[in-house]
Amino acid sequence: CMSSHEDYLREVSSGKYTHIVGADEVGFGAWAGPVLVCAAAVPIDWKPPKALNDSKKVTERLRNELFDLHRDRVAYACAMASSKEIDRDGVYN
Repeated sequence: CMSSHEDYLREVSSGKYTHIVGADEVGFGAWAGPVLVCAAAVPIDWKPPKALNDSKKVTERLRNELFDLHRDRVAYACAMASSKEIDRDGVYN
């Protein structure tokens, strides 16, 4: 039986895709306040810089340098929902 991780790796390496998209959020667990969601699409052959192995340990200076270095190769978008929008529409919407 193949694990889902192995299935994912096989699918990604199949040659059918040019990019991989990842997304993350901040604020989802808070009981009040906004939620911010960002997504990035990187070329399938993109290798993250070694310094980017733990985002919580990256300094603001290094984060800005990495952003400047990679912003032309990485498509990204961010969206925010206010607490009023979340109360009205629910956090999943």
